[in-house]
Amino acid sequence: MGRGKVIQTLRFSSVLAPLTEAELRELANCGRICFYETSQHIVTVDDRDDYMFVLRRGRVALHITMLPAGGQCEGKATVELTTPGEVFGWAAWLQPDGISVTAYALEPCSVVRLNLDHLKDAQISWKVSWRMLQNLYGLLQERGLCPPNVQALLKLGQVATLEWMPANGEG
Repeated sequence: MGRGKVIQTLRFSSVLAPLTEAELRELANCGRICFYETSQHIVTVDDRDDYMFVLRRGRVALHITMLPAGGQCEGKATVELTTPGEVFGWAAWLQPDGISVTAYALEPCSVVRLNLDHLKDAQISWKVSWRMLQNLYGLLQERGLCPPNVQALLKLGQVATLEWMPANGEG
């Protein structure tokens, strides 16, 4: 399927909104459109691939489990994603003993699957990954799994695998 459809899908995403048109095009080079049938898993807990997914159409169930690790965040939640442009797929960035995420199709759906390992620009990778982490934290807050404060976000950043982040924390 055409790169134009991938770029169009990426433009719908609020998570990717801060990216420039050139950055979206670069990100689109790592993407392809995938289709999933009802009940088919898109992300499993043991996925180690560095994929990010952007919903094109359909409905996806996202199961998030925060395991207590002495922090402020814990619990389970299920989120239904139905809006084109919604982003998910943090499995490769999360330590499974802290957070686990699974996703499956609630009905036939299509997504753009982005393989971030193929992204040539580390700056774009950092931007996208940080926005993904912020998005995950927002979902955790909405579902009552994390309190709304910066300390909890920083704790979540310690649980996530952030080896791609520059040493000074800047992008």
